[in-house]
Amino acid sequence: MWKTKNKIYAITMNNKQKGKNMAKNVLIIHGHTDPSQSYSTNKIVADLAKAFPTAEVDNLAEIYPDWKFDVTKEQQKVLDADIIVIQAPVFWYSLPSITQKWLEDVFTHGFAYGSNVTTLHGKKLILSVTTGGPQEAYTALGKQVADCFDRFDVIAKFTGLEFYKFVGSYGHLALTHTPEDLNEKCDKVVAQIKEAIEKA
Repeated sequence: MWKTKNKIYAITMNNKQKGKNMAKNVLIIHGHTDPSQSYSTNKIVADLAKAFPTAEVDNLAEIYPDWKFDVTKEQQKVLDADIIVIQAPVFWYSLPSITQKWLEDVFTHGFAYGSNVTTLHGKKLILSVTTGGPQEAYTALGKQVADCFDRFDVIAKFTGLEFYKFVGSYGHLALTHTPEDLNEKCDKVVAQIKEAIEKA
């Protein structure tokens, strides 16, 4: 099975080598377990898709409502990407379970890591998260939201990814904010991600 993927990988790399000056290929992971309950994640992903119309948008819960990922297809999306953007809310100081499952199912041995495996080397990861609570809810614990995702430094080093940028935005609980407030917060997130992609 990996031999087939390896052939695909070689073809992908050859195509990229021929077009080094082409625009970056961007994969955007929509990581909310229930998109119907998310204002900010939906808006941020939609605005990024408008800003980068050739980007691949992977709305995990909509594509895979049973959470059974087509691993070969998802790995090909990763192979094709120069930049991977994960956009998700913070659930219990971590990523939502569907996003974590995607990482576990897709970033497998022989594909993302292992002896002489360089599949992810040079690819850039942008991790962007939104919290429901305010920043004070974290500082009261002596933490910032970025502290909850230190493990991505380790994941990046282990797989050869470049943990290129972290974006953390507080206070996205729709019940306590007006649409105008949320739009302003989302616009700031999109601006940071857009700038990072354009500079990559």
